[in-house]
Amino acid sequence: MGEGAGVKYKIVSKLDITKRVKGCTESPVITLLRSLRELGEGEGLLLKLDNERFPAKGVEVLVKKKGFEFELLSEEDGLVSCVVYKPLGDQ
Repeated sequence: MGEGAGVKYKIVSKLDITKRVKGCTESPVITLLRSLRELGEGEGLLLKLDNERFPAKGVEVLVKKKGFEFELLSEEDGLVSCVVYKPLGDQ
């Protein structure tokens, strides 16, 4: 997001979890949770996911339970782009 008043987050990393990976330690949920732990206040993660394998609505519920915010950017051919960010403390 740009600079100035009303800025909610700055994208600091990207995560593509559209591909199938073997092993439970590389599941989309584990990979996402691991990435969220690295975000500070006002920092966001640009996330690309396969809505059939890991529904955006499920991601939204999960991240909100962890204290993060969710913003859907686009959806095309079952692939979703969204931002998950840690809100600033004064909001």
